[in-house]
Amino acid sequence: MKAINLYELTRVEDEDFAKFEAHLSQRENLIKAKKHEINSLKSFVNKVEENLAYEIFDGFYYSYAIPQISKEFDLLRIGEDYIINIELKSHIEDIEKVTKQLIKNIFYLKHLGKDICSYTYDSETDILYQLVANELKKIDFINLIDKIKNQHNLFKKDINTLFNPSMFLVSPLNNTEKFLKEEYFLTLNQLQIKEDIEKEINKNNISYFAIKGGAGCGKTLLTYDIALDYAKHDKKVCIIHCAYLCSGQEVLKTSSSLKIFSVKDCGKIDYTKYDIIIIDEAQRIYKQQFEYIIGKVKENNLKLIFSYDEKQMLNSDEVNNNIPSIIESLDSVKMYELTKKIRTNPELLFFIKKIFNLNDENNFNNYTNISLKYAPTEHDAFLILYVYINKGYEFITYTPSQYDSSKFDKYMHCTNQTAHKVIGQEFDNVIMYLDDNFYYKDNKLCAKNHVYNRYLLSQMLFQGITRTRNKLVLVVVDNKDLFENILSILK
Repeated sequence: MKAINLYELTRVEDEDFAKFEAHLSQRENLIKAKKHEINSLKSFVNKVEENLAYEIFDGFYYSYAIPQISKEFDLLRIGEDYIINIELKSHIEDIEKVTKQLIKNIFYLKHLGKDICSYTYDSETDILYQLVANELKKIDFINLIDKIKNQHNLFKKDINTLFNPSMFLVSPLNNTEKFLKEEYFLTLNQLQIKEDIEKEINKNNISYFAIKGGAGCGKTLLTYDIALDYAKHDKKVCIIHCAYLCSGQEVLKTSSSLKIFSVKDCGKIDYTKYDIIIIDEAQRIYKQQFEYIIGKVKENNLKLIFSYDEKQMLNSDEVNNNIPSIIESLDSVKMYELTKKIRTNPELLFFIKKIFNLNDENNFNNYTNISLKYAPTEHDAFLILYVYINKGYEFITYTPSQYDSSKFDKYMHCTNQTAHKVIGQEFDNVIMYLDDNFYYKDNKLCAKNHVYNRYLLSQMLFQGITRTRNKLVLVVVDNKDLFENILSILK
């Protein structure tokens, strides 16, 4: 999406507005501008235009939304020296709400390393405001016009190159400090679910709530945000995590009012101390543990929120127990689903689908963030692994058996991150290996039995690669057929 001239855009009739804007900006999809939004833009341009050359309107990005996040800016103008951000309003009812919006905008823009000049224009009253020391002040238009005139070396190319969505995606477990400082966003979908759960809890009609969604949809962030928000409002919240507790959860336990327990300790919890119980990664809970917690919730008249991904099951017991179906059959459970991937970039999403099913019809033209390596021996594999580990890549390996030795044991001295230990976490860059345990049958990726026959190797691979935010490296070890099949995806 390129910068445009606002004067040119506002010369057309409303029915041609979206198509003409797309022609000017070269955006992929037409914007859905409402009549009052178009009128506010035209009113703004007419106000600035008085006795000025139309070139002053060059270099603006109109209605730009950061990919995957959908964080939208009405007007942006990016210079070498500073950024101008203008929010257009047809009518301002709540000054505080607009102030918060402009402050939030700064959070998304500050990574560009430039001063940010923030304004909002109320077309109904014809008043321009500037954000000064986190407060809105009425100012004369000459202030803004001078800022526009004095801006140097405007950036006019594709604005998407300046905004990587992963910059703004915060994991409570891996970006704990940012989470505690609330330096994150919730999408509209997440906010709607959060608001509805809060409303229903306040009405006290429903005991059970369930949030389900696939990898990368923001389930963990939403779950922990709800917990933190309730804890701040003097509600006693307990999170029961159905996996190993990671270092981030240990920090949250000591740095916030959140109480977090591993599910193996569910019998040690004093449920009388809490108002709300949250079961995170609930698809992994044992039936006996599930029934015990349900009993305590009923006994103490508590609210229970489940968070789960029915595809993230790592052993056959979890598949056979099918806890998601039991959750969904609970009396009066209120179900919510997060569907939009906000962490996994489209390239990774297409690749993950394709590697597990070569028949998948979705295609991606340029896999720039995925690297495939071939190691004819384990010695070669270790050489490659150490290179990328030293570059900061997270090496995720397959969980070994506690009882029997296997090939997987050799890789444990390279990392302490197994498929089971990274549940709920995410990393910028990930490296994994695939050996002769993996093969394709009828173009579907299959895996041999794990030495501990309850563990599912293909699910461990899925768990590992879906932890990736940006870059993924796969090392194929002494498995030429597998290598050639994966290479066919990346060609």
